[in-house]
Amino acid sequence: MSHARLDHLYRKDLPRGIAEAEAELSTYLVGAHFGFDFREDSAAYIRGWLEHARADGKGLGKENIDRVMNNARWLINEISARL
Repeated sequence: MSHARLDHLYRKDLPRGIAEAEAELSTYLVGAHFGFDFREDSAAYIRGWLEHARADGKGLGKENIDRVMNNARWLINEISARL
């Protein structure tokens, strides 16, 4: 869902490592909000993709974090409305 909400299919300018990190970080935040502990798995997954992105000279910036936070907030609100 996060990949779709973050338009990763259409963002050809976004390196895969950054796209994966954005989606996983969003998923982690949503899960944490609802009491799930994905910390270890998510951290390892994000770390791996960020290392991949860094090898390409890319990293997470403010724009990416803003996108992650907005996506997580939207997902939390949508899920909460249906509980």
